[in-house]
Order: sequence, then C-alpha cells, then structure tokens
Amino acid sequence: ILRVSADHLLEILSDILDFSKIESGNLVLEKIPFSVDKLCRESLQLFSSRAAQNALRLDCSIDANLPPALVGDPVRLRQVLLNLIGNAVKFTEKGEVLVEVGPGASGGNAAPSAPGSETFLLEFRVADTGVGIPPDKLDAIFERFTQADSSTTRKYGGSGLGLTISRQLVELMNGRIGVKSDPGKGSTFTFTARFGWT
Repeated sequence: ILRVSADHLLEILSDILDFSKIESGNLVLEKIPFSVDKLCRESLQLFSSRAAQNALRLDCSIDANLPPALVGDPVRLRQVLLNLIGNAVKFTEKGEVLVEVGPGASGGNAAPSAPGSETFLLEFRVADTGVGIPPDKLDAIFERFTQADSSTTRKYGGSGLGLTISRQLVELMNGRIGVKSDPGKGSTFTFTARFGWT
C-alpha cells in the first residue's frame, strides 16, 4: 500500500512539474539521435507485468521503410508513449494493446518529407480493446484535470494531466494528437511528430 501510494504521489507531482514547465515556456526539446523501434519496444516492455495480470497481448508494429535513426527528443517522445500505453493497459481488461508507427498521412502539411530533406513526419497509433470513451467526452479528455467520468479517478487513479501534457508535448514536436473510440470496444489514440533523420 505504501509503495502504490508513493508511486501515485510521485506521478502527480511529476505531472504538475511538467505542466508548469510547458505552461511557462521553459521546456526545451533535445535533438539527439535515437531508434524509434527500440524506444517503442522498450516502452511496451515496461507494462508487460501489468498487462500479464489481465493476459493482455502487447505488440508493436514499426514500418520497415522508416529511417533507422531519427533526431529529436526521445525522452519526451517516450513520455507521450508511456502515457498512452499506460492508459490503454489501465482501461483494458481483456484483449490487446497495439502500438503502430509509420510515415505521417499524405496530404498538406502532414506529408512526410522526401528522402534527404531536413525533417520527417511520423504517425503513432496506440490502439486498445478496452472500455472506450463516450463520444461527448472525446474532446474533454485533453483538458487539464479532466477525465472521461467522475468515477475514473476513484477506480483507476491518475491526475487528469497526462493527456494534457501529451498534447502539449506533441505540439512542441510540431504534431497533433487525437482519438477515436467505440464505447465497450476500445480506443485508438493517434499522434504525429516531426523529427530530423540521418
């Protein structure tokens, strides 16, 4: 009980600190090389024990045509992924959680950059077979201190800041985040982020 309570308190404090940094404009993203394949698989691995409790299948699908090395802030990208994967595992009692990564959707500003250009747009999808989100709550969940239902905090915990911080981090990475959900069948969170590549 003490361990769980301490972890919960640390999570809330970390969320508040990150939120304050972003709101004050003091959060600066790093630009270092990293492997998106390794980052995604390590992020999923962190939830393997929790997923095993409900016999959830965790899987990751990375487009083979992506650059092997990207340049950006892997810590903040991992933070977004951990939040989305963590929520997916938390709200899924049976089935699976799938992470997919590929080039950004074609058309307009979402088009991936051509080979040899300065940046590359990636699209990340985190899909689950969980409880889903009511249609009238889809926009609200990205607002600070907001969760889909008043009973969510009592049942699942959380500060109501995770998705707000994720949205702000995605925007700092020149991307957008959204969600589609079917109550009782699951949710799919999708976000884009732009990186350099080598």
